[in-house]
Amino acid sequence: MLCLVVIASALASCNFIAACDSQISLYGAPYYDFEYHRSTISLFGWDPGVLAYCYDAQALYFLGFSERADNTAENAVALARRLASPFNEALCFALHATYYAYRRDAPKALEMADAALKIATDRGFLHWIALASIDKG
Repeated sequence: MLCLVVIASALASCNFIAACDSQISLYGAPYYDFEYHRSTISLFGWDPGVLAYCYDAQALYFLGFSERADNTAENAVALARRLASPFNEALCFALHATYYAYRRDAPKALEMADAALKIATDRGFLHWIALASIDKG
């Protein structure tokens, strides 16, 4: 609800991009605790930090912050690898295949889609197989 109020007030004041940027900065990484959230992977399947970094990268790119988006995307990959969780790696690579497709970086999109497909196929993660297959074309 708070996000809707912020967005509505931002639209009214014609400061939408700054408001969105502040929301990304406010609700993402500051609340992420590696040790605590790593312990929740067995309950929820995904790590909220990986998911947040992946979607933050897309949002930042659409808002025009391409350099910050790239840094955030790299943080997502680093975190997924640090977790050593195949599900989170497949999630990260599949979402990044979409991210790089948005950026019109076909070689990187294909690289991410192939990485996601390899892990997801080996482990049977059907959702990430589907998304990576769509991104691969």
